[in-house]
Amino acid sequence: MGLAPDARLLSYRVFDDDGAGTSYGPVNAIRQAVRDGADVISLSLSYREPWTPLRDAVQTAARAGVVVVAAAGNGGFFSDEVFYPAAWRETIAVGATDRGGVTIYSTRADYIDLYAPGTVTLLSSTGPHAYRNHQGTSYATPYVAGTVALLLEAHPDATLEQVRGWLTGSTVPHGSAMLLQVEGALAASGHQPAPLTPAPVLSDWCPADSPTMFDDLDGDMAVAAGCLARDGIAYGTSHDRFGPDRTLTRGQLASFVTRAVDSAGLDLPASDDVAFSDVHGSGTHDGAVMELAAAGIVAGYSDGTFRPDAPVTRAHVTKYLVEAFEVATGTPAPPQTRRWFNDTATATLAAFINRAATAGWAHPADGDSYGPNMPLSRVDMAAFLTRWTADLHRSQNS
Repeated sequence: MGLAPDARLLSYRVFDDDGAGTSYGPVNAIRQAVRDGADVISLSLSYREPWTPLRDAVQTAARAGVVVVAAAGNGGFFSDEVFYPAAWRETIAVGATDRGGVTIYSTRADYIDLYAPGTVTLLSSTGPHAYRNHQGTSYATPYVAGTVALLLEAHPDATLEQVRGWLTGSTVPHGSAMLLQVEGALAASGHQPAPLTPAPVLSDWCPADSPTMFDDLDGDMAVAAGCLARDGIAYGTSHDRFGPDRTLTRGQLASFVTRAVDSAGLDLPASDDVAFSDVHGSGTHDGAVMELAAAGIVAGYSDGTFRPDAPVTRAHVTKYLVEAFEVATGTPAPPQTRRWFNDTATATLAAFINRAATAGWAHPADGDSYGPNMPLSRVDMAAFLTRWTADLHRSQNS
């Protein structure tokens, strides 16, 4: 999945099990990647000397039309060290940012083209069976390499300088850094992806002639909300009002999802364990929260709470739907086939958002924007859940 879900990854081992290697390992890997037809090479490594074999390999890649993205190095704020291959013009050089701007460890030099997040929680391999959290320009570089892959997917014949121009011309200030903007770079290149056409909310499970119950909805959404109430999945805020603009809580969504699964004659793993310090089994939605937690569909916060009364975001609803569908039906939800929205490239749950859109469950908040961090409204919940519940029922009949 990741930033460029359609890219094919080529990986080359340059270190042994102990993390040791020779200077020629990366050189040989670059040359092999060129022979294998790579379009972009991501180099999270640096040399302190302008070593000729490395320069020759990078130039060979550049002559072959391969875009080389290189980490600028972790020389630190006060260092004037130069790192290679990032310092060579045949590469796109990447520095690292954190929330305040350029990180204390990132090299700051005139040869850096742009910056990307490098101080984030990343679990990275440090050996054959070891993982730990890391930070550095090495972790900023793949963000840019993934964006280059998207640009080359849209413009296969683009040159290095064209790609560099799209990247650097769309950056935005972040402290003293010029920060990568994935969607801005794509827009700068003139790429216009086809918009998502929302799937209909009505179906064999919820046909157009179904009775309506709520006076504050009309059209298909009045029918959809009526179908959810008919099957005991989601009710109104009163006997004739649905409250379409109200936001949905995490606990409420858990209940709606488990009820939809039950309505389709499907099951989720049962558990009486209390997974969270604020879910005791006596609350309205506690049973549903524990059920989804037992299935690995929901998780809480680092302090051990679930916060069932907190608003659920439009991003998080897609994780509920994708994972609950797979657990309940035993079949995979549709894979991510593309990025559907212009504001989800770096969203934490981007893969779930795009998979839910591919499945036809999710729709944009406005135009081509999904609004991943926006609270989920009850009317959007009704649309998402009606489409999703129909697919649960279809899975039983296929």
